[in-house]
Amino acid sequence: MKNLKLFFANLILICSVFSISAQNLDRNNVSFSRLRLPLTPLPENVKYYNPKLDLGYIYMADSKTEVENLLMNSIKIDGLERGPSGDDCLTIMARLETYYKSEVRYIETEKSVKRGDATVKVKYHSLTFDYKYPLYYELTLPGSYEADSKGFINNSQLMQTFTSKEYENKSDLYKWWNENYKTIQANLRKELLNKNASSLANLLDNRFGYKQIKDSEMFFTVKKFKKHDYSDLDEAFAIAKEGLEMMQADQPLPSDAARSTMTKAVDIWVKALNEADLEDRKVRINSKVAGAIANNLVNLYTLMGDFNKAQEIITKADEEFKKDGWTGYAQTKLDDIKKRITANNIEVQ
Repeated sequence: MKNLKLFFANLILICSVFSISAQNLDRNNVSFSRLRLPLTPLPENVKYYNPKLDLGYIYMADSKTEVENLLMNSIKIDGLERGPSGDDCLTIMARLETYYKSEVRYIETEKSVKRGDATVKVKYHSLTFDYKYPLYYELTLPGSYEADSKGFINNSQLMQTFTSKEYENKSDLYKWWNENYKTIQANLRKELLNKNASSLANLLDNRFGYKQIKDSEMFFTVKKFKKHDYSDLDEAFAIAKEGLEMMQADQPLPSDAARSTMTKAVDIWVKALNEADLEDRKVRINSKVAGAIANNLVNLYTLMGDFNKAQEIITKADEEFKKDGWTGYAQTKLDDIKKRITANNIEVQ
């Protein structure tokens, strides 16, 4: 009992020591607008896109009009207008092949089942079959176009497998299948068609679209703790928020005015980060606070197009700072924006 009391006393002491140096972080989300550039910009002379459909057999249970509308609505590129074929037009062909289902295979499985005090062998019955609903796309431009521009969406030319639930009574399985066969097939077709049409829309949008998007970033602030004052970090966040809200929906990078404002926030955070002591938890800018500041800097550096500094801070955070799981997301966003800026030959100020 004495040892147990001593253990709890030491545990309380350890917790109190950690609480003395445990600054609390607040997460603050800031929303703003910006232009997301395409990963594969089209030639400058291309101003229009022209969708074309090639449909296989459409089952009676499905509406051909609904299928056509779904596919036509998935063929859209922000920044271009739908128009007739010509020297300034990208033709986008979507071919929906006929839905295919293999023969049904019946499966019998024996399992050990606990029933009361005894374990018995029970036979279960199920069925399975393979199916596919391929959606193929192909892009055609006047002249030469070397980008990968055709293929099956989601590898939809490959078979998928449906397996029913198991029944102890084979006749119950047959009854269920006879009653639900048509509905199951219709649902599988609808599921695949919706999935593949959505993926086609995302592919076209991601690779070729100039899309005005609503974006957001998360910034850390630090609550006042003991003798430490963090009003400078609060000020930096307020300035950064102001700069982000000045971003324009039709521009991929901040305007001169927005950049100037963001730079003021960056300067404050850099100054605070230079103060950091990563070995002492009790100082104002310890490893935890340094990691929070690093997150904030990376957000602004990335959006401002200062990719080298953003990468430098991410690497330093991974190696030295106590961080809150943000570096993976930050790296992904940095890589994406950098790739788009580079592909479109945008000069960063």
